[in-house]
Amino acid sequence: MESLQQVRQRFLDTCISRITPGGVHTVAFQPKQTRRSEDFVAIEQWQIHGHHWTFLAVFDGHGGVDTSRYAADVLPRRIQTALTALISTSESATVNASAVQSISDMLTQQIKTFDRAIGKAVKRLCENPDDLDDTSAQAIVDANFEVLARAFYGSTLAAALINENGQLWVASVGDSTHCSAVSYLLPDGTRDGKRLSKMHNPTVPSEYVRISFRHPTSEVEDLFRDDRVLGSISMTRALGDFSFKWPKAFSERLLFKLPSTFDSEFPDKIRKFNKTPPYLTATPSVEYFDMTSSDTQDSKPILLLFSDGVDNIVKGEWVFHQDSPRSDEPSSVAGALLSDKISEHVQSVLGHHPQPRWLGENGNMATELLGNLLAGTKVQSFVDALNPLLLEDPDKIYIDDTTLIVFPLSSLKPRTSS
Repeated sequence: MESLQQVRQRFLDTCISRITPGGVHTVAFQPKQTRRSEDFVAIEQWQIHGHHWTFLAVFDGHGGVDTSRYAADVLPRRIQTALTALISTSESATVNASAVQSISDMLTQQIKTFDRAIGKAVKRLCENPDDLDDTSAQAIVDANFEVLARAFYGSTLAAALINENGQLWVASVGDSTHCSAVSYLLPDGTRDGKRLSKMHNPTVPSEYVRISFRHPTSEVEDLFRDDRVLGSISMTRALGDFSFKWPKAFSERLLFKLPSTFDSEFPDKIRKFNKTPPYLTATPSVEYFDMTSSDTQDSKPILLLFSDGVDNIVKGEWVFHQDSPRSDEPSSVAGALLSDKISEHVQSVLGHHPQPRWLGENGNMATELLGNLLAGTKVQSFVDALNPLLLEDPDKIYIDDTTLIVFPLSSLKPRTSS
């Protein structure tokens, strides 16, 4: 039997971990050796008019890596350019109320424009796919694979924009499992976490009504079969995923010629159910939080961004609690694990004993958090989570691509350009 130290080392060897000079802690985890992670992160530190800004984002890809990778490369630069043009050259680092709304509107517009540009690039290649025969369609695919892949595959987004004074904007494109959250210190020395991003989930009444209203009544049942849009994807907002945004001729003639990690039934569902698109939108939820008050600072807030792999681990329905999945809020559980004092309730939710600071005083907080979510001090859970035989059978154990960003907001320090 391996020791705890040995299995933790194997876990660490599987993780891709990083601590940036600006104090941002990240980890990416996918233990299945035959699977390529489709998650990407963006970590940006900007000097704008002499003041320091931080942009953080988790892009959770599906179908393939091209959409999430492209978004991580391109979208932050577009936001930086728009932010630089928008904010005042005033010496004050604090953004006033009018500018707060302008920045929120800018984030919404930049994300929507970015997604539209992905689609426009395809339509420049072919405006009417019904006019294509198979030979000409294949020639377009062969010459423009990346352009088409960005449109065919998809990505959710959980992002945060923070200035040096602690003013915080969060933007989310996806469902309730792609999360922006904050961990805060409680008077008894424990921590809790709360979600910052709104939910975008078909099972949430407002989202159900929004989508149902835009399509014929006869389609609604098929839209939400098994709580999934068209029975194929469990979210109603995403970057890319133009199979759900355009007439099915684009998928049939062009996009389906690309390889993907979508399930094998995906093309048939699009052919059958795609009748009155669009079914998805890239319109983000953008919210503003003032983290500058003394009360907020006293709670020593820590920002969390994570992909839905965290939800899967906490709820356990595909991992260690398949017979009795948990309903606890993942952001609360994850936020609680960032304390030196962890409540018995959190331990009971996880079914194992977490160990604070097992990576030492200066260890990677995101990696430590993930290890405590996954197994804590329970050797067998680490062994199972890293067992290639179990991972090859999704009925035994399934661990989704899991990415975490942890950023203590106390790391924010006003900086000036030299």
